[in-house]
Amino acid sequence: PNANVSETTDEYIIELAAPGMEKDEFKVEVIEDVIVIEGQHDEKKEEHDEEYHRKEFKTTSFKRSFRLPQSVITDKVDAKYSHGILKLTLPKREEAKSIGKKLIKIS
Repeated sequence: PNANVSETTDEYIIELAAPGMEKDEFKVEVIEDVIVIEGQHDEKKEEHDEEYHRKEFKTTSFKRSFRLPQSVITDKVDAKYSHGILKLTLPKREEAKSIGKKLIKIS
């Protein structure tokens, strides 16, 4: 799925577009310095009529991973699923919040 990654002073935010899924169809793990997001959605349809019987199924799955900076507090990662968007909030360590930005001049 498509992903948006953004940063604020206090945290990083990863948003994944996954419409039609349920929150229990996701698996989110932090393995060393990588966050791994997996999802699997199974859809089944069945129709009966006097003349025919139709049964269809569809499985949609994905796996995305993102390398995390050392400034992330991996024990406090939060995940929420609402309106087709899985939102992960990755808080920063205090020392990373005070690092200023520097504008690089292009020559």
